Amino acid sequence: PALPAEPPAVLAAVLDAQWDGDPDEAPSLGRPLPEEALSLAAGFARVALSNGVTVVAEGPARFRVASERRVELFDGRLSANVPPGARGFTVRTPTAEVVDFGTEFGVGVAAGGASRVQVFTGQVSLAAGSVATTRPSTAAAPALPAGAGPARPPTFLTAGSAREVSGGGAVAAVPGDSYTFVRPAQFESWRAAAASGSSYARWRAYSERLRRDPSLALYYTFDDPAAAPGVVANQAAVTAGRFDAVLGGPTLPARADGRLPGKRALAFAAPARQRALVTDYPFTRTGRMTVAAWVNARSLPAWAAIAKCRGLTEPGQFSFGHEATTGQLVARVTLADGTEVRVPQPGATGVPLPVGRWAHVAFTADGVALHVYLDGRVVGSCPAGPVVADPVVRSLAIGYRTGDDGASPVVSNAGEYWDGAIDELAVFHRALSLAEVARMAAAGGP
Repeated sequence: PALPAEPPAVLAAVLDAQWDGDPDEAPSLGRPLPEEALSLAAGFARVALSNGVTVVAEGPARFRVASERRVELFDGRLSANVPPGARGFTVRTPTAEVVDFGTEFGVGVAAGGASRVQVFTGQVSLAAGSVATTRPSTAAAPALPAGAGPARPPTFLTAGSAREVSGGGAVAAVPGDSYTFVRPAQFESWRAAAASGSSYARWRAYSERLRRDPSLALYYTFDDPAAAPGVVANQAAVTAGRFDAVLGGPTLPARADGRLPGKRALAFAAPARQRALVTDYPFTRTGRMTVAAWVNARSLPAWAAIAKCRGLTEPGQFSFGHEATTGQLVARVTLADGTEVRVPQPGATGVPLPVGRWAHVAFTADGVALHVYLDGRVVGSCPAGPVVADPVVRSLAIGYRTGDDGASPVVSNAGEYWDGAIDELAVFHRALSLAEVARMAAAGGP
């Protein structure tokens, strides 16, 4: 009797994967992938093809395994490791066709169909034009344009090369970088760290993934060496090398033990007026934002600041800290019409910020509401429109609040200095979901 045909691809491994659609119909580990297009909402999935090709897809992404020799990518990013015996493996996008010549490469599709190709090792050919000949069988993925083949002669790319193909088919050289794509070996190292017994190793693996988020504007882990004495380096991938925080005060905040063994944090002493400042804060222009941090309060001085972009009388974009006398966690944002909203609202009862222990705090503004989180759970909300895109105060103060000049401490409330430690401060130019905030709190918990 004839042996059953080997499936072209199986789902080999996942990391924090979430699939769109009915959970009961989501791909299962070790099982053949369906013929229709798949929609990976978040996380990572490693696909093993029967010819030895390994593909790692990063959510959000929509793709289809057409055969062991071809994958169609509708949007999102994936990387492929192709053994010599599988040369000719192809990735098709709405605007390009990438053919392997025994290599490792990445392909991404952005909004509008623009494609990006980066070669890590070996060589590929890149042909621009309407090259896809099949269509996804689900409404979740847009139909790729049909065509008989590449519209232009192919370009050959070697290791270290990267190209971008516009929606109109124009090809341009672009710089390659190590954060655009997750390679299979990197994916496996993250999986191993997540499964290890070390809380610090798990956090490092999560942190490396987080810093690649294209909406992450600022990320201070306080865990890596400073760019220079008295400076805290910004670790966000898309803005790394810019927006470092400069430490200040009669004495500078000190590096201290963080919430995990081996982790570092920044310790602020309110009586010593210690602080940090980002003078050219990259404020969001999307109307949406998220600010998150780990904090360990020693005491609760009046209106003490975790992070604030707000002057004495001039509005900034946001402020995040605790209230004057109650110690309640407070977030406020300035809206596009110049009004301020806050949670809890004046006179309302909020949630006290814990003292003497590490807590994860965050707020999100999604253009409809302002939500405040403590330890991964929503503890307060109020209606709020889009956040102002061009605030008057344009600096970010960490551990204090500036005056209207955006630099010197505010003259009221004793400068609103933080008393305690701050760790892993992150600013996003989008509103994280409830699940994302909860995952952040869980991944970095002591």
